[in-house]
Amino acid sequence: MQQAKGLVDIGWVIAGHMDRVDLAAVVQAREEALRYLQRILPQFVWRITLVHRVELVRGARVEPIDLLDAIVAERLARQWDFVFGVTSADLETEFKDWMFGCPARSMAAAVLSTVRLDPLAWRDHSDGEERIEQIAHRLFALFLHLLGHLAGLDHCDQPTSAMYPIETVYDLDRIEGYDPESIQALADDLRDVADPRLEEERDAQRGWVGFYLRALWRGRDDVWDAIRANRPWTLLYRLNTLTTAAVSATLFLLMTAEAWDLGMGLSSAFIGELSLASLFLTTWFIIRRQGLLVRRMRPQWTEQTVVTNASIVLTILGGMAALYVVLFGMVGLLSLLLFRPHVIIGWISSLGGPPGPIHYMRLAGLIATLGLGIGALGATIEDQTDFRHIAFIDEET
Repeated sequence: MQQAKGLVDIGWVIAGHMDRVDLAAVVQAREEALRYLQRILPQFVWRITLVHRVELVRGARVEPIDLLDAIVAERLARQWDFVFGVTSADLETEFKDWMFGCPARSMAAAVLSTVRLDPLAWRDHSDGEERIEQIAHRLFALFLHLLGHLAGLDHCDQPTSAMYPIETVYDLDRIEGYDPESIQALADDLRDVADPRLEEERDAQRGWVGFYLRALWRGRDDVWDAIRANRPWTLLYRLNTLTTAAVSATLFLLMTAEAWDLGMGLSSAFIGELSLASLFLTTWFIIRRQGLLVRRMRPQWTEQTVVTNASIVLTILGGMAALYVVLFGMVGLLSLLLFRPHVIIGWISSLGGPPGPIHYMRLAGLIATLGLGIGALGATIEDQTDFRHIAFIDEET
């Protein structure tokens, strides 16, 4: 008996007004993408749905994370596997002067802009059908590149491959499709995506706790892949305010005798419990303060919502854990290098002798815990939009 093909359901949301040329190019790019994916991965049933939402973008520029929020709501409502927001507005950036698009794997979504795909934007002489053809091919190539990122594909060094690092619009012109290794990796990732969703099964909604646990177990690979793509440790330098506040507080506490006396006098078990509590509480505080979780958009829970929220929570938790490790190591190293035992004994009369390794570890644990909490408070200074842009957009392409 022949096995039924899995459905890969993708949504393209045209956000805002588009002129005739851009609209024709989007339609042509969608058709080209559908034919290409059906040809290279015939083991799946491909569906790319085009939806026009004029109200999503009003101006000439748009913040990608705001558009991502809107199209993710559309994805959850329509139960798409992936969603792409296509706009003729220019995209706001954090790290580059401009970009063509950006993926957010934890949201299974990406945003693309046609404004810099137009030959007229680069003063290339092109008009009529030739102009539409150029925009359409560039949009097709950009879609493949971003889809690859959402599926966890890495960059490659073949200029004709869709996963080649895109720096200029002419890089898009050279792209023909995926290289063989990328095609195989894409097929492996999409096998799980194409499976029926948990909410589509009978009696799936008997309780939200049970549904969450089952969804997490089924989507564990997707969660893990999203965390790897988000690289939680990079939050240390991407979220400058959080890291600066934590490091500054740590250095200040390291210079106070009271912190040494308290840290070396507490038990190791208490320091460990305090550290774990700090990790979870600061993660919860940042997620709540910055409004990072995706809310369910339907009367029932969906597997995609659970996977997305789990990826977000674990990404922030991983980032806070990485910051704790850095602070812990910094305190341990500086306390050994800069503070002589006789100075420490003078500060801590109850110590009864030179401090041992366990005393330094207790001190490092306490100060790192306090620094983590102050860093989380510092993160509240970050604008919510900027914070979410930095935290969830994987690449400014």
